[in-house]
Amino acid sequence: MPRLFIRWICVAFFLTGAPASAHTGYENETEVRLYADRMEINLRATFGFAWKLLGASAPADFGEPGQRIAEPLLTEHALRLFTVTSAGSVIPPLSSRCVFELDEHVFLQTTYPRPPAWPLEIRANFLSQFDPLTNGSISFFDQTDAPYQRDIAPLASKTLFQASPVFTHDPRPQPAESPAETTTPAASPPPPRTSLPAIAIAAVLIAAILLVRHLISKRLP
Repeated sequence: MPRLFIRWICVAFFLTGAPASAHTGYENETEVRLYADRMEINLRATFGFAWKLLGASAPADFGEPGQRIAEPLLTEHALRLFTVTSAGSVIPPLSSRCVFELDEHVFLQTTYPRPPAWPLEIRANFLSQFDPLTNGSISFFDQTDAPYQRDIAPLASKTLFQASPVFTHDPRPQPAESPAETTTPAASPPPPRTSLPAIAIAAVLIAAILLVRHLISKRLP
């Protein structure tokens, strides 16, 4: 009886929603792996995280009897962990499974059809069950051409929390921003040219005429 009481105390501690993932055992990480024929979302988390997901349905302990009770519940719950959309259209999950690992972590895998279009948007629905400080990482891996390679580098990563629960990925090259159009001011018309050569020629002709008249007047008696 005392042992059962202690187990219930432990479960109650995990379900109280105390803040900060690293201090309450709510650590979690998600890997999105894209293959030629499907997409897998793999969430690995602590037992405390998994029991928090189950809420009042969580077993009284984390031992093997509790795991046998929790496995079908978590397998069904994994189908609701994320909302996935492709170019704005929701992609329903195909299947899910739950595995209890030896290092006291829970592995939840949900399989989806390969997204037919971009952008891909993944919303972490489970964050609404936790306090605002609880967070988790998410990484995207494209294994279309290397389905069996495990050391592939992620193409994108993000930290998810209640205020920012959505991960978006779009591998298409983004259109380059067109440079701002610059208008060249119209050239102002050149100032009117003064006909200085014509004026000078006229002045010379007038002076010559006057000079000729002066000379003629002197010769006349």
